[in-house]
Amino acid sequence: MAKSLLVCDKCGMTAEITDAVRTDWLKAQRNDKPQGFLIIRCPNCINEYARRLANLPRQIISKKVINNLETGLWINYGDGYTAYAYSWEYEKYTLTYHKGDNPPFKSEQFDMVEDLIVAMREIDNLSKWRVKRE
Repeated sequence: MAKSLLVCDKCGMTAEITDAVRTDWLKAQRNDKPQGFLIIRCPNCINEYARRLANLPRQIISKKVINNLETGLWINYGDGYTAYAYSWEYEKYTLTYHKGDNPPFKSEQFDMVEDLIVAMREIDNLSKWRVKRE
């Protein structure tokens, strides 16, 4: 029985088509080429350029957030309020709200980092969030 393989356009990694579908490879018609020309990327090589070529929406994931969730991020907002965003065991994401130095009066947990980022943006622009220093 013949196997269908996908080959990443960028790094050359290969995967059987059934495995590629399960592991979120990008396989789509290129918007800058005639019908039948595909863009194929493994999960490690999917970037904004590849998403643009495939006519996919921009990702809402922020590298600043992703790279600093283990140490945590914080922001002051309102009159003496602080919010902390961080990850904890098993890739769960948490957003806590504090008044001054008190324990949190509210806590939200998210299974997906995208949902955490949406909640963080509701508080304020991601550029205003600061990395927590130990």
